[in-house]
Amino acid sequence: MLLEKINSVRACSNGLKIDNDLHQFFPSRIGRLAVDLICLPLGLANYIQLSINAKATQSSNAIKTLAICSIVKNEAAYLDEFVRFHIAQGVDKFYFYDNDSDDNIMSVLEPYIKRGYVELNKIKGMSRQLDAYNDALRKHRADVDAIAFIDADEFMMPAPEFTTAKNAITSFFEHHPNACGLAVNWKLFGSNGYKTLEERPNLVTKAFTYRAADSFEKKLVYKEHSQTDSRISFS
Repeated sequence: MLLEKINSVRACSNGLKIDNDLHQFFPSRIGRLAVDLICLPLGLANYIQLSINAKATQSSNAIKTLAICSIVKNEAAYLDEFVRFHIAQGVDKFYFYDNDSDDNIMSVLEPYIKRGYVELNKIKGMSRQLDAYNDALRKHRADVDAIAFIDADEFMMPAPEFTTAKNAITSFFEHHPNACGLAVNWKLFGSNGYKTLEERPNLVTKAFTYRAADSFEKKLVYKEHSQTDSRISFS
C-alpha cells in the first residue's frame, strides 16, 4: 500500500522534462526517488493542468492515430522488419529512443524518418526505459491518440476477428469508454532449435514460429497500450 502511494506521487513528477533529464545523472533508485520528490510541486501543477486539458478535449475514444514507443540498444538489424511489420498493422508513427547504441541504427531508420514514420531520439545512461516512455508521452500527447509501449523484439498481432492491430485496439477503446489503457499479454517464442545466428532466417517473424502454451506462467507479463489523454506518466 505504501509503495503504491509513493508511485502515485512520483507519477506526477515523472511527466516533467526536467525530472527525466536529471535521471541520467542519478542511476540508483534512491537518487531518482529524491529527484522525483524535489520536482513534486511542479509535478502536481503539471497533473492539474493535464487533468483540465483532458476534460476539455476528450470527445471520443476513437483511435485515429496509433504510435509505438520503443527504447533500443544495438538492435538495428531488426528494426527494418519491426517498422514494416507494424506499418502493415496500422501503426502511424514510431518513437525510437537510442540508448547508447554503436551500430548502424541511423542508416536503417533514415528512410522511414524521411517518410515521416519514425522519430529517433537519443537517451543516455542506465535504466532509462520509463524515462523514454514519459518523454514520448509528454511530447506527443496531443499528436496521437494512443501509444503502444513495446520492445523492438515484440510484434503486435491482432485476434483473428480483426484485420490489423490498430483495428483491435480501436475496438477495445470503443467498447470500454472509461478505460485509459489496454494490457496485452506476451506470447513467448523459443529458439526454434537454432544454436547460432548464422543458421536462422534473417526475419524474426520467420525464424521464431514455436511458442509456449497459453498456460505458461511468464505469459502473464503484459505490455501497455495507453490513450495519450488519460495517461499521466510511468513511474
